[in-house]
Amino acid sequence: MHFKTIFNRVTEYKPFVVDHVHLVEHDSGPVMEVTMRARGNGQPECSDCGNRCPGYDSMPTPRRFDFIPMWMIPVVLIYTMRRVQCATCGVKVERVPWATGKNQLTTEYQWFLAGWARRMSWKDVAVSFRVSWDHVYNSVKHAVSGQRTQPENSVRVQRYVASLPEGDCEEGAAGDSYSGPLSRDAEDEQSD
Repeated sequence: MHFKTIFNRVTEYKPFVVDHVHLVEHDSGPVMEVTMRARGNGQPECSDCGNRCPGYDSMPTPRRFDFIPMWMIPVVLIYTMRRVQCATCGVKVERVPWATGKNQLTTEYQWFLAGWARRMSWKDVAVSFRVSWDHVYNSVKHAVSGQRTQPENSVRVQRYVASLPEGDCEEGAAGDSYSGPLSRDAEDEQSD
């Protein structure tokens, strides 16, 4: 079975297709680069309102999004973002199904890291999957706040929030530490 087939089976990126997959050797080791492209028959979505809009132009350089590693080989999605001409919002960058905003981690990878953060310390997750402590922290933060932004996942998120351990978290890479549980209430207090 090809990697492209496995990738298409575990993801649902309907308006996009895998253009090609390459295993690239870097000094740090091999990286699986998955180049994505938009289907020719679809219009991009506005990242603010979600309406389908005509394309405006494309960004000059492609963006890289970290996906769940396969056999501890990092997987990176590469996609040249388009801008859309939205009648309501003006010119905006398109919405992609694998990431939100300027986040370089895919949503699937954030849920993956947050799931492991339930089972072991955040520092151990960062070391095990070769990511920064901040990526683990932001993944847990995304999982906790996901209840407000992703109503279809609310039951899964509620179970996740209920299972979070009380107490202090491991120290961050820069020596910063977060003390206390990461919960919806703590999130609301921090955003005020």
